[in-house]
Amino acid sequence: MLSEIVKFSSIEPRFIKLQPFNNSSCTSCSIKPTCGRYLLNSLYANRQIELPLSMLPKEIDIQSLKKGTQILINIEASKLVRLSILLYLAPLLSILLMTLLGQFAGFNELVILALDIMVLFLSMRILHQYLKSHAGLEDVNLSLISASH
Repeated sequence: MLSEIVKFSSIEPRFIKLQPFNNSSCTSCSIKPTCGRYLLNSLYANRQIELPLSMLPKEIDIQSLKKGTQILINIEASKLVRLSILLYLAPLLSILLMTLLGQFAGFNELVILALDIMVLFLSMRILHQYLKSHAGLEDVNLSLISASH
């Protein structure tokens, strides 16, 4: 199970906004110039993610959330790996397959390039629709972190 701590930022009509929780010890660490974690934290310091309200557990009272409230997000590592493979390999394999079919059919390189671009666009649209309907984030678990932590 992979975990990440985020901070509640604001509430919108259909979603809540969350910010990555930056570890304050990263700013004082002596190896921060060469640390990947520090670099990622600095890149995403002001980034916000939008989480649909439907994903919040029923026991979390939305109105009681205050700015800065810490929330722990858990996701199964195997699900994340499957989604990553799907997102990276499906478009790549579709382009390779179209290139091989175009070569086999005797098309010139410009036609194959145009077909590859169309297949890439089509595969991304299909993946988007699939992920919206079938592979949602229903396995993501959210829990509030109490102030004593």
